[in-house]
Amino acid sequence: MRLTIQPGFVTLGGMMIGVTAEEMATIRALVRAGEEILWAGRGCRLVETACVPSQKKGLLQRMCALFSLAAEAVQPTVAAADGPVYVLLPTRVLEVQGGAVQHEWMLMLGMVQKVVCREDGSGDVVFDYEPQADGGMMPRGLLGVADVTAVRDKLHAAIDAAYMASPWT
Repeated sequence: MRLTIQPGFVTLGGMMIGVTAEEMATIRALVRAGEEILWAGRGCRLVETACVPSQKKGLLQRMCALFSLAAEAVQPTVAAADGPVYVLLPTRVLEVQGGAVQHEWMLMLGMVQKVVCREDGSGDVVFDYEPQADGGMMPRGLLGVADVTAVRDKLHAAIDAAYMASPWT
C-alpha cells in the first residue's frame, strides 16, 4: 500500500487516518527506508464501566456472566475518543500517541494471545497483558480497532511472511 502523509491526516491505500502533527512526525521518523506500511488505523481506548448482563444475550450467557464464568458474556466497556495510531510494518507493530511511541512489538509466532470481536465488527487483538496496581491485568495490543477480523488477518499474514523471511526457518 502507498502511504501519503499530509497535514492533519495520513492516507493509506485511499483510507484516511486522522493523526496529530506530533504523531505524523513520529511515524515519519520510525518508518525505515524501503519499509512498507501494511496497515494503519486509530484505535479507541476502552474505559471499563459497571454494567448488568444484557437482556439481549442468551440465558446461558447471562448466567455465566452472573457467575463470572465468561468474561465476554458482558462487555463492560465504553469507547473513548483519541485512541492511539497503530502501524503494522513487515517486522513490527507500533503504537503511537501524542508524538511518542507507546509500544513497539516485534512480529513473532504466537504473539496474538486473544482476539475480541464486538457486535459492530470492532474489537481488540491482544498481544500481552500489563499487571495493574489493583491486581488486575490490562490488555495491550491493537485495542478498539475497526474491522478487527480484517486487521487480525493482515497481522497473521505479516507474521507468517516475517517468519518465512527469517534466516532461522
